[in-house]
Amino acid sequence: MKNAVISLKNKLVTIMGLGVHGGGAAAARHCANRGARVTVTDLRDESVLDAGLKALGNWEGRLVLGEHREEDFLGADVIVKNPAVPRNAALLTRGLESGALLATDISLLFAELAALITPDQLRIIAVTGTKGKSSTASAIHHALLSLGCRSFLGGNITISPLGFIDELLDAAIHGPTYLVLELSSFQIGDLKMVLSHRDDGIFRRPDISILTNMMPDHLDYYSDMNSYVADKAALFAMTAPDGCLISGRPGQWEAEFARAAAGRRNLSLAGISELGLEDSLPADPLVPGAHQRENFALAAMALAELGFRGADVAHALERFPGVDHRLQYIGCIGMHRVYNDSAATIPQAALAAVGAFAEPVHLICGGSDKQLDLSALAEAVSRSHRTYLLAGTATDILINSLSPAGKQRVRGPFDSIAAAVSAAADDLSSLESPS
Repeated sequence: MKNAVISLKNKLVTIMGLGVHGGGAAAARHCANRGARVTVTDLRDESVLDAGLKALGNWEGRLVLGEHREEDFLGADVIVKNPAVPRNAALLTRGLESGALLATDISLLFAELAALITPDQLRIIAVTGTKGKSSTASAIHHALLSLGCRSFLGGNITISPLGFIDELLDAAIHGPTYLVLELSSFQIGDLKMVLSHRDDGIFRRPDISILTNMMPDHLDYYSDMNSYVADKAALFAMTAPDGCLISGRPGQWEAEFARAAAGRRNLSLAGISELGLEDSLPADPLVPGAHQRENFALAAMALAELGFRGADVAHALERFPGVDHRLQYIGCIGMHRVYNDSAATIPQAALAAVGAFAEPVHLICGGSDKQLDLSALAEAVSRSHRTYLLAGTATDILINSLSPAGKQRVRGPFDSIAAAVSAAADDLSSLESPS
């Protein structure tokens, strides 16, 4: 049964969705390198998929853009699903009914690792959550490298692990190695779907799984919060039976994650003092904010499970520079510091970012409506010295929810980020002291 999934030689593989973040391209190259005959198909055309096409590079395979062809699914041995593809897509369903095996880039990774590497050679740490998963995963990876370990980082952080799987395998053969994965709800739900189609024990499971927090999000994709939570909680259920689970703030969905834990060790952020990890926490980190301190605490708990604790861990986390687009320091306008927090795509994250600073904040926000409660974003606006709104359906709703005093501190809406930044720069240049 293993060979049906592991051996791709001469198999007909259809990559359903090239995507723009590298996952489809990495899967295509991986399957081609393993001897498969690969077709990449995407409903979008070259003008949209430019980044994905560049990521393909030189490879041997077929490319079908602007449409999906029935014959590419009904005749496939393996269909590799991109996370953005709906799970009930008609051709995907028909392809699986005709006998194709379902896969994703993460399931291909787990299958190959299970066949070739033992848990003693490679420890896998998986991180999910509504917010903070990129920062937490990146902080763990940064600390492991700082501690002199072999560590690799991939997943939803826009780095497909299939792009470095050969390097990972080589490192694990030569000594203990660590793989840190950031996993989205889409990726976890797809893994759950793969396992439901074929759970024959050939998948390497994470040794440590972390939930940062749970907040409403992606309700433009999921029918309700229960469906979103179920995908997140599935990570706990697919963790190794002797693995460790670390819960940050599951909120009102704590019971769902406890059920998914199913007898595994389940540590809580609330109990970090009982673990004696105070000396592993950074005292003066480069990245500000209470939410980042929680991310560091989760990272310290994971590192302790791996056998690392104490001042060396604290120093490594203290020097963590942050993640692109997540309270990322990018320079100054005059004497005023500028941070890019454009990954704060839910209202609570924007509010947390504003609260990370003691100084007055000039906030740029707004955009499209994702069917979320905007009250936290309205509070972020009220706490900011001035707000520059980007045009969009969510912005229209937000403006109507602001108090008269709040509206007086708002400029815009602006049609582009460049126009909003220019307006903010003009206002900042008129101030005499740094914000």
